[in-house]
Amino acid sequence: MRIILLSLTLFLLSVGFVFAMDLLVGFPVHVSFSNIWLPYESMVGEEIAVLVLLFLYSAAHYAYIHFRKKKKAQQR
Repeated sequence: MRIILLSLTLFLLSVGFVFAMDLLVGFPVHVSFSNIWLPYESMVGEEIAVLVLLFLYSAAHYAYIHFRKKKKAQQR
């Protein structure tokens, strides 16, 4: 779970840094958001599907581990 939170935190910090740099350079806010979203717009459907499947697999794996530990703790 910590890995997911750390990854999400680093992603949000990176997005915030890019947004701040765009604003410092003088880009309008809508252009800055467009620059952040641009890599995801150029992805094809298969790439998006793979990313979604990897995310869902990761979430399901951590949920399974969490519930397995919880079940073992209840059995003790």
